[in-house]
Amino acid sequence: TVQAEFTVESETQLRSDKLTNYSIDVRPSSQTIIQMSFFLTAISCVNLRNRVFSVAGWWSMHWCDSRLSWNQSDYNSIKVMQVFEDKIWTPSVVVDNSVKDLRAIDEDNIPLRVDSSGTVTGTPRVSSP
Repeated sequence: TVQAEFTVESETQLRSDKLTNYSIDVRPSSQTIIQMSFFLTAISCVNLRNRVFSVAGWWSMHWCDSRLSWNQSDYNSIKVMQVFEDKIWTPSVVVDNSVKDLRAIDEDNIPLRVDSSGTVTGTPRVSSP
């Protein structure tokens, strides 16, 4: 039995193969399904008179980008790589029922997890208002 081990060279090659010539302006497919969940961590303020409350939490978003999939055996059994959002296509998520103004959820450079099937997972934090 031969056990493959992580090497810097194999991850470097994987990143090069998947991200060179990758266009972040092109979505993964003509119909990209984004699965989203919101996890509430705190309700920091409730104003019953004005019917306003403030929350904090984080999103979990998943989608598939087949351009990022790979065969694990080609890269020393690497199952997952971390990529920052400025390197790959990400969906624009907008909060449209905020008491204040309409705004996108825009945490600077969210780390994303990409597995060998091309499934991308991101977990940006959010607070409102």
